[in-house]
Amino acid sequence: MKCRATIKLKIQNRKEISRMFSAYLKACQYSADSALKNKCKTKFDLHHVIYNKIRKKFGLKSQFTINAIAKGFETYKSCKKKVVFKSVPLRFDRRTFSFFENYIRITTDKERINIPIFIPEYHRKYLSWNYQTADLVMNRSEKIFLNITFSRNVESIRGNSIVGVDLGINNLAVCSNGKVFKGEKTKIKQFHYLRRKLQAKGTKSARRILKRISGRQKRYMAWINHNVSRQIVDSADIIVLENLKGIRKCRNKYRGKRLNRWLNGWSFYQLQNFIQYKASFVGKKTAFINPHMTSKTCSNCGNIGSRCLSRFVCSDCGFSCDADFNASCTLRRLYVNQPNVSDCDAKAPLGELKRNSGTMTYNVNNG
Repeated sequence: MKCRATIKLKIQNRKEISRMFSAYLKACQYSADSALKNKCKTKFDLHHVIYNKIRKKFGLKSQFTINAIAKGFETYKSCKKKVVFKSVPLRFDRRTFSFFENYIRITTDKERINIPIFIPEYHRKYLSWNYQTADLVMNRSEKIFLNITFSRNVESIRGNSIVGVDLGINNLAVCSNGKVFKGEKTKIKQFHYLRRKLQAKGTKSARRILKRISGRQKRYMAWINHNVSRQIVDSADIIVLENLKGIRKCRNKYRGKRLNRWLNGWSFYQLQNFIQYKASFVGKKTAFINPHMTSKTCSNCGNIGSRCLSRFVCSDCGFSCDADFNASCTLRRLYVNQPNVSDCDAKAPLGELKRNSGTMTYNVNNG
């Protein structure tokens, strides 16, 4: 199994780098406009049309020209209309940059230059890995950061413990082994209320506070997802997740403005990514299952039951439990393709919740 890690380093802004950013941004814009004008079907068609023009007009090296054409065509293909590039990461590969412990050597439009770097102690564990690519990113304040990707091969763990994970808004994650991670709706409501109050006030001091707290909710949820994903990965050898791709596209006006807002702010994709990369670091496996009707399918007998709010009841076998817990057990059962959930998933009931360091443990019973 191959796992990857990316480290973020701040580097000094130099005139060669700024010139490269400007030329690469213009080349991406030119590529997207040319793809729209010529209605190119593949990036290879676009390549033959504008490759020599970009080399001559913007003075880019061949590899940067190829990357700019690919970026412009991908953007055109995704929206099929006029787009305006404001910022584009500058991609380097093994042919255009070299990595050393104290500096990197990158290719510019004129020559290869050395840029000193400082690697924090936490990131030094990745120096023994193989470096792959690097992205130069410029933020709004024109500070430049270097994202270097490393990779290594990890032996897969052949374990038998499997856990299904049902994601949600009220409960961030409910596992088939009984662990429940409560949602942070109260904290998020506080963030929403503070922003709304400051935006309505509109004074100079209010705008200053808004700037200071910008991104606080995003950082808070990333911290929560890091902690939750670590506990989930440590609990089993195989983690079964829901394939929630496109869930926001199916929203409609009948759900209401409030539910759509919670759905748009739901960070399930980030949590799943954290679980995936943490599992790959230790050689564990992640799998994705179609979540259709999992919360209404009985994890005990496999028949369709009824769900009322957070409670699930099966009319065939009489099994009843929390709907999210039932969905997590169903995900696990679908992965192992067995008619019943194993004993480790159904020992003790819903009713008594034991709090332990931010998690709650369900005890599940029949009936």
